[in-house]
Amino acid sequence: MNDDLKTKKELIQELAGLKRRIVSPKKSAVKTDKRTSALERDDKPRYIFENVNDAMIYLDKKGFITEVNKEAVRIFGGLKEELVGSHFTNIGIFSPEDIPGLLSSIKTVLRGKHTNLNLRIKNKKQEIFFIECSASPMKTGGKIVGMIAIIRDVTERMRAEEALRESEEHYRLLVENATEGILVAQDRYVKFANPRIEEITSYSREELLSKPFLEFVHPDDREFVMDNQLKRLKGEPIPEAYEIRMINKYGETRWLKIGGVIITWEGKPASLNFVVDVTETKRLRELESRAQRLETAGQIAGQVAHDFNNLLAPLITYPEFVRRDLSKNHPALPYLKDIEKAAHKIADINQQLLTLGRRGHYNLVPLNLNDVIGETLNELKPFPNTLVIETELAGDLLNIKAGRAQIHRVLSNMINNARDATQDIGRIVIKTENFYAENVAVAYGRVPRGEYVKLTISDTGHGISEGIIQKIFDPFFTTKTADKKRGSGLGLSVVDSVVKDHFGFLDLRSKVGEGTSFFFYFPITRENIDDRVSGQIMGGNESVLVVDDDDIQRKVSLKILASLGYTVTTVESGEKALELLRQKPHDLLFLDMIMTPGIDGTETLRQALEINPLQKAIIISGFAETERVQEALKLGAGAFIRKPITIKKMAAAIRKELDKKEEIFVF
Repeated sequence: MNDDLKTKKELIQELAGLKRRIVSPKKSAVKTDKRTSALERDDKPRYIFENVNDAMIYLDKKGFITEVNKEAVRIFGGLKEELVGSHFTNIGIFSPEDIPGLLSSIKTVLRGKHTNLNLRIKNKKQEIFFIECSASPMKTGGKIVGMIAIIRDVTERMRAEEALRESEEHYRLLVENATEGILVAQDRYVKFANPRIEEITSYSREELLSKPFLEFVHPDDREFVMDNQLKRLKGEPIPEAYEIRMINKYGETRWLKIGGVIITWEGKPASLNFVVDVTETKRLRELESRAQRLETAGQIAGQVAHDFNNLLAPLITYPEFVRRDLSKNHPALPYLKDIEKAAHKIADINQQLLTLGRRGHYNLVPLNLNDVIGETLNELKPFPNTLVIETELAGDLLNIKAGRAQIHRVLSNMINNARDATQDIGRIVIKTENFYAENVAVAYGRVPRGEYVKLTISDTGHGISEGIIQKIFDPFFTTKTADKKRGSGLGLSVVDSVVKDHFGFLDLRSKVGEGTSFFFYFPITRENIDDRVSGQIMGGNESVLVVDDDDIQRKVSLKILASLGYTVTTVESGEKALELLRQKPHDLLFLDMIMTPGIDGTETLRQALEINPLQKAIIISGFAETERVQEALKLGAGAFIRKPITIKKMAAAIRKELDKKEEIFVF
């Protein structure tokens, strides 16, 4: 109760029908004494009147109190003598919003009818309380002579109800604003869903309540959900929380973590479920797990590939020497060709292993992706007439900084995968475009804000099922049969590794029966493309020191260099090379990068330059840490050759380095 409550004077003025007939309290009291004499003469009514739990007040037609009981005195305060004979407006201050109803009720009673009303009053003790009032007319000889009001103090009940309303409002706010989804299921239907459930499922509350809840559950998880619900209703133990898949309104699969309890809803058992969307969490965990698997597989693959590279050297190089000693129609020539072909295929797979291990080295140079796409498609031709290859290549495509061979490998793997998906019947679309990303979310992370060249490779094949799509980038995972060329299971693992090595991002979208699209985002570069000079097979007569810890590799290098006319010396370590250089200078060092347990190629070159500041060198390796290779190149190494080496690669690199003129400054 506050200052808005009306005073006695204001209320009397509003009782327009009564205010002109108000008389003094003394005269009214005298008259009412006669009317209440019957109550005084009969002890039983008096006893009931005084001891009833409700307050009772008798009033005359003018609104003056003629009698009150003990409960009325308790409620309204003061003394009985103060109340009897006074106008009813003296009992307290009425709430302004209650006055219209009070006036209407008085008129109703004076017309001879019963009425009920609720009032809020501030009594003489300044206490605010709520009352329920039941008022009826009093008649004598058929004429209305007054009113009787039976009043019940409902303050405690009203306060309890108010507290309950506040409590319910608090809980409502908690439920409506909860970050968890809250759902009540009963008899296979959703009975209640909070706004978070609507956000998770993309369905409105009306849509959720209109269908059996199993319709929102992934078909493969429905039996599991029903079993858990039945066990919970029977009181059987089930996991506190479990994960299921649901299909949202847009057909997307979401992973939900659900926990719940049994409650009573509208008199019947129901399950109260607490739902958390864990789709993103599972995706991040899968990415972390995949990264760990890739790292482990890469370490193994890198070491194996390094050993293979040394063993491949004679398989790739010696057939050419053997061919020189045979006649043009010798029956062994086809066998040599098959050996070379097989060796190059093994070398290609080996390079994929190195890439997977993130240990393969390649220089990132400016290139135009459209050019590499054209080269790759020409190499893969011919295509069958049942397969349409479409290209949508942006004419103003910006350059990217990349390793040409690695981008070529990505394109080859992706196009071959698309051919397998379509079974060479359908359409493959290759599209390039300049793309500006605004922190784009993709399936395997986010593409930070920036400028990219976006490559899209789409096919109309059979698509990838949800169970497979999470595994396609795992090393050695394949759905192809073992007799196919591309069934090693390295393709997409290598693609993933190459994209990461180029600081790029990968995304995909696939639907079974409708095809698959892969999206690649490569950061652009403003650097221009340098003119490329192709290597030529040319020899010389300079001295070359081959430094390699692998015996087979030393023999292959010796054979190649000697055939080109060079004077060749071989040693198995950097330490022995330095010892020899102190005794006899060599025109060129042919340095292996990794030579355990001794010093590596970079350190050998650094110390060799202390002996001869003009020392020329070339670095070779099957793999290398990029930092060490770059350091060797900064020291002055003329080139880096990746194993397995060939005559053409070795001849071109050596000749280019030896023919390079040194700048001599004369002071």
